[in-house]
Amino acid sequence: MRPQPPDPGSAAPEHTTTARPGAAGGSLRPAVHRWRLLAVLLAAQFMANIDTAIANIAAPAIQSDLGASGGEAGLVVSGYVVAYAVLLVAGARLGGSRGHRRIFLAGMALFTAASLACALAFDPATLVASRIAQGAGAALMVPQVLSGIQLYFTGRQRIKALGYYAIALSGGAVAGQALGGVLIAANILGTGWRPIFLINVPAGLLLLWAAVRVMPADVGEGTASAGTRAASSKAAAAASSRPGPSAPEYVRPEAVDSGPACPESARPEPAFLETAPDAAWGPLSSGPGPGTGAGNPESAHSGPACQEATSGPARDAFPSGSGSGSDPAPRPGTTTIVAVPDDVDVHGMALLATTVLLLIVPLLLGTDAGWPWWMWVCLAAVVPMGAEFRRSQRRRAARGGRPLIAEEVVREPVIRWSLAAHGATTMTYFALLFVLAVYLQEGLGRGPAYAGMAMISWVAAFGLAGPLLARVPSRYAAVMPAVGCTVLAGGYAAVWLYLVTGHRTGPPLFLLLGIGGLGLGISSNALIARMTFVLPDRYAADLSGVISTNAQLCGALGVATLGGGYLHLTDGGSASAAASAHALQAVLATSAVLAVLAALASQRGGRTRPTEAEPTTPVATTTTVTTTRPERGDP
Repeated sequence: MRPQPPDPGSAAPEHTTTARPGAAGGSLRPAVHRWRLLAVLLAAQFMANIDTAIANIAAPAIQSDLGASGGEAGLVVSGYVVAYAVLLVAGARLGGSRGHRRIFLAGMALFTAASLACALAFDPATLVASRIAQGAGAALMVPQVLSGIQLYFTGRQRIKALGYYAIALSGGAVAGQALGGVLIAANILGTGWRPIFLINVPAGLLLLWAAVRVMPADVGEGTASAGTRAASSKAAAAASSRPGPSAPEYVRPEAVDSGPACPESARPEPAFLETAPDAAWGPLSSGPGPGTGAGNPESAHSGPACQEATSGPARDAFPSGSGSGSDPAPRPGTTTIVAVPDDVDVHGMALLATTVLLLIVPLLLGTDAGWPWWMWVCLAAVVPMGAEFRRSQRRRAARGGRPLIAEEVVREPVIRWSLAAHGATTMTYFALLFVLAVYLQEGLGRGPAYAGMAMISWVAAFGLAGPLLARVPSRYAAVMPAVGCTVLAGGYAAVWLYLVTGHRTGPPLFLLLGIGGLGLGISSNALIARMTFVLPDRYAADLSGVISTNAQLCGALGVATLGGGYLHLTDGGSASAAASAHALQAVLATSAVLAVLAALASQRGGRTRPTEAEPTTPVATTTTVTTTRPERGDP
């Protein structure tokens, strides 16, 4: 017998049960204690979010202790974000093809080891390299969080789990600000800023131990190596040729089999359409930092074929579409071997990372280094390198592979305008995190604990935007992205006016920052909601990856451009209080202009009529191979 999906309105059992692959009759056994699993996954998400914000508070202390320049301190922040952004989609696809548990443990181990390396770093170059490794570890483990929620929670229990996920996102951003300031100010045993990374070591080891105990083992195709993945797919193909296949170990229990006439209700729901009942806003991003955007780029695939719901871990990486009814059913005694394209676009990731680094490294280090000739060469190489990245994506799609950035997604005008608006607003937020920490500590001489409390009102207001937006009548949904961007611009203008009138800091500054946080929350939630409802469900995973990558890369660009501009105006952050205030005014004015431009872009996107994008990229080819025995008994 096969596990039946629970009623959405009923309480789900504490333990999820799944069918053992290959077991006769699909015998059931307990697979995981879902709430313990959720606690481990959310703790990992919390840690990743903390380390986005915490390095901003530590930037002045790192400069003082390691003799780092302002640009090098900016790379400590940006290096983590760039690595996270470039590898995020790869982490999600690896989780689907190699096993969520295996990739989560690998990511957590890398994150923990890199945190130790950060704490022990004695020069800026080592610290930057360690932060890049830390971002890579976060990119491996974070996508498995939403995958675990989608696989093991159903109905109202999933909504409840996603609520806890929202708390982890926003709570991590708040904790990163406050905890970083407190730890640095405490100067434990004279270690200064190092405890902000050292604290991750015992926490990471504890989470590794807990994950080994509560996360279900990866079995089936999810653990197959790249060389044996095609051969091991024969078991899944044989299962698809008979009614009532057994579900793989790490598949959500409500997944049901399907054929050409699969009912809509049986299709796997995209993770980012899981919102409160009757909400008209789609996915509501729940906090700044990693996870901002649509979450796991590969946690949802809802193409026209419902067979994806039962294809096991490999479906997270490769939506096959073979259940659409167009392919002939396998004959008895035959095995359909799926020639799956490579799930990780290594060449594309290398080109994208190179393009971004060619831009942000000169912008951050140019002032300190005196703008030598090689920096101008790097900037000049950005355009041709970006063009080569785009060509590589098209070539990969033409060969049947899955590109890092799906052309079908970014071709849609509504998506392009919305991505521009979302990227511009996210750019100003990441820049403000960095600039405000340097301004308060280096410019005004305030302590790290004080600087850590400055952005709490911003992050708290950001968290309020989601629930408030859900209460707005749906007829106003089209204008809410522009409203949010306008409120954000007003928040920047209000802080600018406060500084222009001669004030430097104080409680009014903190309260005014809350206006900007509310505007960013409204615009981010509304823009993401708009984008997820424009394209057909078959583009769910690709769209999610584009949104997440765009947000993180724009954040790194914001630190490089606006943060680099502030460092240039303040001689690396060491200028007088008056000069620092004038530099901050320039950053705020630029941010306000960007927010206004984002409002115009979002309004333009709202007036653009969506077009039906058609899939142009084949994701799998099939070959029929005759065998000498039936495959029914294969595990």
